[in-house]
Amino acid sequence: MTKAIKLSVLPSLEPERAALEVCVYCPKLCRAACPISDASPREGLIPWGKMTTAYQLARGAAPLDHAHAVSAWACTGCMGCRERCDHRNDVPAALGVARAALAAQGLAPPAVEAQRRGFGRHVARAERGLARVAASAGAAVDPAGAPLFVGCTYARAMPDEAAAMARAVSRLLGGPVRLVGGCCGEPLRDAGDPLGADRARDSVAASVRGEVLWVADPGCAFALRFGGLDARSIVELGATRLGTLRQLPELGPVRYHDSCKLGRGLGLYDEPRAVLTAILGRAPGELDDRRELARCSGAGGALPTSHPEIARGIASARRADHEAAGGGTLVTACPSSALALRRAGVRAVEFGALLDRATE
Repeated sequence: MTKAIKLSVLPSLEPERAALEVCVYCPKLCRAACPISDASPREGLIPWGKMTTAYQLARGAAPLDHAHAVSAWACTGCMGCRERCDHRNDVPAALGVARAALAAQGLAPPAVEAQRRGFGRHVARAERGLARVAASAGAAVDPAGAPLFVGCTYARAMPDEAAAMARAVSRLLGGPVRLVGGCCGEPLRDAGDPLGADRARDSVAASVRGEVLWVADPGCAFALRFGGLDARSIVELGATRLGTLRQLPELGPVRYHDSCKLGRGLGLYDEPRAVLTAILGRAPGELDDRRELARCSGAGGALPTSHPEIARGIASARRADHEAAGGGTLVTACPSSALALRRAGVRAVEFGALLDRATE
């Protein structure tokens, strides 16, 4: 029997050995599923390359330095490679463990480490944004209402859309919502600080006391649900109230973009399409790559911080996909995707804003 190679340099990757070795000895069939591979010609940044580098670092076959460590952050966490893999290998999970091990060695990309150190300021800005959301949403928000977690991106960068979402959820539930503050912890997890991420997530959990928590950002819903909370996407809520939604036929051509965490993460593919069909009076248009094989916007996994040029290239590629399919309005349920696509020149509309109009 061949003796297993020791992962003595980064022993915390030992639980990920099987996932690493599956990729190391793979013929790279998932290359086409990775948005990084599309946007960068570097062989070391395809899923095989990133997993091979992590494996080599763990066993001491590659220098433990920034030049090698940075590839662990060349991943949006989109899980597209998993869908193309015969073994359903969870590359983002393994790279997440690698990020934590490398960050503990002081090898996180400097911009990512700066973002981690500034997490307190990040949360403070989100709390100030949440106060603006509450003021704008008016009677839809009440301290005694059903808990709604909009997430840091909505609170900081999209307060108008967050307020629209609060109004829509209030109407769909038939009563006010209360805005739950804090952070789901994913910015810290993406940076390589899983313990800090767990503390942030647990703080949110403590504030909802076992209630159903409605969540706007699908990335937050994914993180909170798999952290043990009864976290449900507002898309799920809309899909249970189709008869209450009014049609908005004036929207013109509308195409839907599957969010990675809403689709591949939470398995919600039919629900957003059902809501859009009720609102449009017809099925929404589709991109060529959709549902399980949908293409990432490049906005997740701290990629815009660690590899900003690649992130912009991915968003531009999605714009090209949208234009090739006929253009018009592209609807997404992910706030980070909406922002990235807008910066790339796409007329991107956030899902909650449509719910607000359809429930007026």
